Amino acid sequence: MGRRHAEFLVPLLDDRGLRATFFVHAAPTVDWLSGGKVWQEAAAAGYEIGNQTSRNPCSCAHSDSDPAYCLERLSMQQVWESVEASESVLDALIPIGNGKRSFAYPCYETWVGQGETRLSYVPLVATEFLAARGGAQRITNEPWSVDLSNVRARDVAGRSAPQIIEFIEEGAQKGH
Repeated sequence: MGRRHAEFLVPLLDDRGLRATFFVHAAPTVDWLSGGKVWQEAAAAGYEIGNQTSRNPCSCAHSDSDPAYCLERLSMQQVWESVEASESVLDALIPIGNGKRSFAYPCYETWVGQGETRLSYVPLVATEFLAARGGAQRITNEPWSVDLSNVRARDVAGRSAPQIIEFIEEGAQKGH
């Protein structure tokens, strides 16, 4: 998530008395570090700033994926280096003390490799993060069975505000 999102969304959420988690691609670059103040301010105001890796590796099947840096072609070590790079930047800008922050799997995808070499990185995430946003076609986050290392989430990109509100209300009615 870019800093423009925070600059737009934080005032809207503040006006409604709401807080949220912003999952960011914190990269050890001059541009990111110089723009980190907006995230520090959001964190100080009670928003969680979560990790979504420094390089956002997604499946090669996504039209906007970098063909040289996509999940089918990466090793677990390469993906984890992107997670750790982001965590290092976040720890420097927004230290959380003894706690853990949340994580978002890029493109909602929890694996690396392909075919016989495909591996899940959910177990690694489970040891390092408080909770992690995954993805699913069907949303089934019952409080008694939710796996915090892969919390199901619906991709709302391109959805209207009324559609998103409908998703939220539907989940609340079902106790999810």
